[in-house]
Amino acid sequence: MPNEIFTWYWFFSVIIAGLLVNLVSVYLKTPIDGVLSKLSSRWKRQVERKMEQHALIVERYVNDQMLLTILVEERSRMEARACFFLVLSVLAIILSNIEEVRAISAIHILASMVFAIGGFFNLLLSTNTGKIVRDVKFCRILAAEEKESDSQET
Repeated sequence: MPNEIFTWYWFFSVIIAGLLVNLVSVYLKTPIDGVLSKLSSRWKRQVERKMEQHALIVERYVNDQMLLTILVEERSRMEARACFFLVLSVLAIILSNIEEVRAISAIHILASMVFAIGGFFNLLLSTNTGKIVRDVKFCRILAAEEKESDSQET
């Protein structure tokens, strides 16, 4: 086996394989670049659209204190619900390890997975809501700094 490297047919097969790979890559490069370019531009448009939507949402919350209060309450509720689901998930796992209820441990494991998914989903929603609250606070801080600098100039 180690001596096959020095045979003429091994060198010949390597050269043929290299030429074939090079030839195929020349013909496939342009279509692959086109597909990746379309995918990238579509992704970029989608990100820009989401950023514009986020900016409109933040602007709406900057201008309305009552909506911001409701949003913060909703975020707190989502975080509490996420904690509740995760605690239920842990309790279901603990129940599945108790000898007396081992016969229905598969149900406990399934319930644990459902509760964990619910908890993580609520945590994700809470995180997205938190981003809006953070950006609203940032916009308000910037507005306050602009007012302060305008008042110092006059």
